[in-house]
Amino acid sequence: MPIIYFLQAVKKSKLYLRKLIISGISINKKNEEDLYYCYFNSWVAFERSLHIIMPETQISIVFAEKITNFNIKNWINILFKELQEPKLFSIMYYGNDLIRYQLNIKSIILKDFKNSYIKQGGTYLITGGTGRLGMLFSDYLINKYSTNLILSGRSKLNSIIYKKLKKFNNKAIYIQVDVSDKLKMISEINSIINNIGPIDGVLHIAGISGLTSNILEANYKNFYSVLSSKISGTIALNYALENTILKLQKNKLDFVCYFSSSSAILGDFGSCDYAMGNRFQTVYAKYLNNKNIYKKYTNKLITINWPLWNNSKFKIGNNEQTDFYFKSSKQKVLHENDGLKLFEQLLIQDKIQYLVLSGELEKLNQIINNIAPKVSENKKINNFNIEKFIENDIKNHICNILNTKKSEIYKNKNLADYGFDSISLAEFSRILSKFYSLDIMPSIFFSYSTLERLITYFIKNHNNTMIKFYRNKYPLKTESKNISILYDNKINENYENVSKKSNFILNKNTDINSEELIAIIGMSGRFPAARNINEFWKILINNKDVISEIPEKIFDWKLYYENPIKSSNKINSKWYGSIPGIDEFDPLFFEISPLEAERMDPRQRHLLQESWLALEDAGYGPNQIANQKIGMFVGVEEGSNYQDRLDQVNLTSTHNAILSARLAYFMDLKGPVMAINTACSSSLVATHIACQSLRQHECDTAISAGVNLMISPEAYIAMTSAGMLSPDGKCYVFDERANGLVPSEAVVAVVLKRLSRALSDGDPIHAIIRGSGINYDGKTNGITAPNGISQTELIKSVYKKSNLNPEDINYIITHGTGTKLGDPVEINALHDVFKNKTYNQKFCAITSNKSNIGHTFAASGLVSLINLVQSIKYKIIPASLHCEKENNYIILKNSPFYINKSNKKWNTVNEKLRIGAVSAFGMSGTNAHIVLQEYISTNFKNIKNNTFISSNPYHMVVLSAKTKISLKEKMKQILLFLRKNNTVCIENFVYTLMQGRHHFQYRCAIIISSIEEVVKIINDTLNSKEKILHTNYLKGIVSHKFTSNKIIDSYINKLFYY
Repeated sequence: MPIIYFLQAVKKSKLYLRKLIISGISINKKNEEDLYYCYFNSWVAFERSLHIIMPETQISIVFAEKITNFNIKNWINILFKELQEPKLFSIMYYGNDLIRYQLNIKSIILKDFKNSYIKQGGTYLITGGTGRLGMLFSDYLINKYSTNLILSGRSKLNSIIYKKLKKFNNKAIYIQVDVSDKLKMISEINSIINNIGPIDGVLHIAGISGLTSNILEANYKNFYSVLSSKISGTIALNYALENTILKLQKNKLDFVCYFSSSSAILGDFGSCDYAMGNRFQTVYAKYLNNKNIYKKYTNKLITINWPLWNNSKFKIGNNEQTDFYFKSSKQKVLHENDGLKLFEQLLIQDKIQYLVLSGELEKLNQIINNIAPKVSENKKINNFNIEKFIENDIKNHICNILNTKKSEIYKNKNLADYGFDSISLAEFSRILSKFYSLDIMPSIFFSYSTLERLITYFIKNHNNTMIKFYRNKYPLKTESKNISILYDNKINENYENVSKKSNFILNKNTDINSEELIAIIGMSGRFPAARNINEFWKILINNKDVISEIPEKIFDWKLYYENPIKSSNKINSKWYGSIPGIDEFDPLFFEISPLEAERMDPRQRHLLQESWLALEDAGYGPNQIANQKIGMFVGVEEGSNYQDRLDQVNLTSTHNAILSARLAYFMDLKGPVMAINTACSSSLVATHIACQSLRQHECDTAISAGVNLMISPEAYIAMTSAGMLSPDGKCYVFDERANGLVPSEAVVAVVLKRLSRALSDGDPIHAIIRGSGINYDGKTNGITAPNGISQTELIKSVYKKSNLNPEDINYIITHGTGTKLGDPVEINALHDVFKNKTYNQKFCAITSNKSNIGHTFAASGLVSLINLVQSIKYKIIPASLHCEKENNYIILKNSPFYINKSNKKWNTVNEKLRIGAVSAFGMSGTNAHIVLQEYISTNFKNIKNNTFISSNPYHMVVLSAKTKISLKEKMKQILLFLRKNNTVCIENFVYTLMQGRHHFQYRCAIIISSIEEVVKIINDTLNSKEKILHTNYLKGIVSHKFTSNKIIDSYINKLFYY
């Protein structure tokens, strides 16, 4: 099957698929077309299963039915339009008009159970009768109704089967037959009726459990065998019953019940075969109903999509995968008594198909919402209301551009009042042009300046195009068909599927519990001897050790430095890694009084600065901040003694909760805000929790930060007593000389966002968080002692959730603090993760930046994460310093790891993406592990000879600051940036300065046609003693009370487009 091999090839080549559409077309042939539909529809289960193992990829099945005049060009255009949808859904197009159908769910109520379909003393055929489920129903039917049963199976009669039959006291017999063999089935049914008597009903339970491995690792032979048991078996059973029942017995069967699986609707755990086979069976029942075929031999045909029973042999993969499936999907196993009662109750209902789920109603509703999103406004319209269609789509586009809510958009409100400017209106015109395949100029928005007028414009000037567009995009009507979903017997509310055709349930998005990829879109930090990330990276690649003596501003180490064995309350180390400019802060910028700033813990001050800079790096201006829910997650330890240095403090001066809330308060952020203390793993734990908050949609953007400043003498004394400090100020990570750590400072912040949202918003992406996890050591030989087993379990779980083979990881930045026993525990735990997954040796580099800058404690996890991001960016693995002779306790021989002792190019095989990991382990016992993956942009338009070619002749560069001096400093920063990045895309550059920055009182604007021009003008302005006149350079001071004049705005905007 080509699609299987294609997906396996994608996985093997490490390609990133953002969207995938699988398409099929049924040409109208009277005798075959409806049966083709069953095969097409079964692929929906393939899609439902794939999203579990390919969560980063949106997948849909798009097929067409009942087409007599097929045009390949039109069909390709339709598929291309589907591919442009923000979210992919499985879609059916029907008839020559290609009317588009999408399915949804509504509720029904079951009839009360009164009279059973099961006859006392009746005779029933159960295919797959000797399996666990078959035996359960056999026992139930015989004990309650004294039935006579014929149990079929593929195996020869053996002692095990004989033992099972014996307990039924001759009320059941066994026939060996493969239900997929049509002729043999006819023969056996003939024999049953002739020798035993008429058959009253059939329970079709036969089937093979799905693959234990996912489809990305399966072979076609095994895949086909599972499909065959359901597809061929169901078709053969129908054929056999159609050709025997009324020919050999007087009455029709009372019922035929297909035992299908809930995986037909929800998907399985990635094997796909089991889900597809069951979905075919489900849709095949609809086919028999639509054609009235089943009425030739039975009064009733019903399909029940069962969940897993507590006694069933059927599982979602292996036991571990089955357990994870239930936990992640919020389902529970169906208990025998509940299932048996439901079986009888469902037999008396009117519908042909029912889905049964077991669990808590609220949690099961989450599942339903995931696979059947609410009907959008335009899907609810029964009449072809062209105005309503256009209004809905234009509102959606406005919401996407301005990050606003649809409820806040009114038809008679001017577009400019929503925040549109010349740049965003140009973007709006491009989007509408592409959406409708029309040439829409930005100038029309000045003539048709409200939504109502814009709708009139499209109807008046492009009426035929609009009608054709929406007739293709949306159906004119829908008809109801049924799929019911039962919970347990405490709840009688059920759900029904809505569509012209059968149970075509739409899976809108990745399951809420699957690991959605997270993008790192902004970063900033201050490190020992480094004011920013670039300076930190230089320290790493230049193999510098920047540890120095403890600065007097922290404490006078000479007062404490003495042999602690001879004297108490002394320290054995005078070494420290301090950040530059610890006392630098502009309180008025953050609207804080100088007195309050003086009393603030420096950690609060620097965290404000770095978080602000990280948002700037992400291109977040006022619009992005105002229109998104942004969370703040800060890893921080207790221990700052700053309050002891002040004559007067207040409650907010040094409180850690206020530390995390400072930026949120200043910028009016509305997402979750918290300070997290798990000791040395705090910032990496904060990052994991931030990722989880994003995945749970508690926030749209998250700032994860870590901070450690101002170590006190008391802390040094305590660490000396515990034997933690390196006396000579060297962090000998992985080395036989390892003698302790060196404390240091750092303030780090990263901006995170769901990858799907970051891509749609056009955010810069530094790297992708592929997976993350945390756990606790449990009880060890001391509360601060590490636990290698817990570390191993954590890393294994992260790789499993991330669908990662350890062989894919080329670089791990360890927690490595330079302790004789701690370092080996960490490396040996990694070895235990890798050893059963690969035989390859020395392919994964390990380093620790603590050999360069010391241990930054709560901030250390994020320091390592930024280290890894920079390594991915520059494709270099920096050296780990001070390792001459490896620690004897570390297992390196014949292992996958090597200590990287010199800078090394990070090359990959077959252009695989670079994947690395970061660990942080807290003294408290809380462990964290995060996997990063390289992101390669696919936006290569307008590039020639490594230079971006602009589509516009001129651009405006805007800069601003709160003071004249700050503005000059900002210009210096821009000049330095452009000299290092002279191939930057000019359109992105000016857009970020306009939309991704806050605009303050002191401003300058430069009209330029190239990057070289802006470099020259800024350089002349900064360096020339004489005033150089550039007519395209403007500067001034804008009052806080300034508001623009709409008439002038309109005139200026017209100048842009006429």
